[in-house]
Amino acid sequence: MPALSPIRPISPWLLYKVEIHRANKRALAAAAGFPHYIYLYLALRDDTVRASPLMVRRLQRLADIVGFPKEQIFLDEVTK
Repeated sequence: MPALSPIRPISPWLLYKVEIHRANKRALAAAAGFPHYIYLYLALRDDTVRASPLMVRRLQRLADIVGFPKEQIFLDEVTK
């Protein structure tokens, strides 16, 4: 049985940056790699997210688009 991806706490500030971004939310979700905005919204509204490689890539693309620091996506990131 394959190992599951870890569940990691996600920063609520990423959702805030997405909400204040001027771009159409469906276009924003598509540019980040989400199949539909609802999947993006549900992931950002939860306190935690299953950090699969695909989800991490999508969140990193989203952070790039809205100008959010990649190292602050997850709250359990160790700061340097």
